[in-house]
Amino acid sequence: MAPPAMDRDRIIEQTIDYVKNEMSEDDASRDYAHVERVVALADIIATNEPNQYQRCKPTYDKFIIKLAALLHDLGDDQYQTAEEKKKDPRPLGPDGTHEALDFLISIDVDWNIAQKVHEIVNAVSYRKEMEDPDHVKKMFKQHPELGPVHDADRLDSLGAFGIARCFTYGGAHGNDLEETMDHIEKKLLTLEKLMKTNTGKMRAMGLARKVKIFQEWWVDEVGALLACLISVLHLSF
Repeated sequence: MAPPAMDRDRIIEQTIDYVKNEMSEDDASRDYAHVERVVALADIIATNEPNQYQRCKPTYDKFIIKLAALLHDLGDDQYQTAEEKKKDPRPLGPDGTHEALDFLISIDVDWNIAQKVHEIVNAVSYRKEMEDPDHVKKMFKQHPELGPVHDADRLDSLGAFGIARCFTYGGAHGNDLEETMDHIEKKLLTLEKLMKTNTGKMRAMGLARKVKIFQEWWVDEVGALLACLISVLHLSF
């Protein structure tokens, strides 16, 4: 049973405060601003997208979607220290934790709601989808609210925001420009095909095109620079 409106507001406010604190030291490739964009995009998708797994096209549970969107990046071990990884070895969560579930229970969220949000959060991760696509498909059918959250997270990895986040992550983790461009090709340009909702697919099409245009600019400029270097080096001899 969904909590009363007042309780929903309290839960959302406490969740926002918790996520802001947990992500306060993360770099801009995955900070609270990213979470805000995912929350907004998930709401847009849920508003425009009928529930594709049920014939009568009911609306999604936006309370569940907002909680899952707020919590979807907790426990991402790409951003955890070695000490943080040792604290909770349980093999659940987006990348190895029960943090979302534990937090929701701690603020007196109904167990069924907390468990549902936890399972959605578990299935959002790109890596999780690559490692176990069948499990993710199962979760989509079991929890349709996963669709808007999943696609919203993927959309924020495309377009100008996606490119900016990619270079920010690369710089923060010691990757050079070529390594970052390789990541763009191997990950970002595959996201369009992973969209689950019609709204997500439509938005991804335009945003992926922007990434491809940027990639074309990169190839053109690198090629022109190499030609110039070859010319200069040839003349120097």
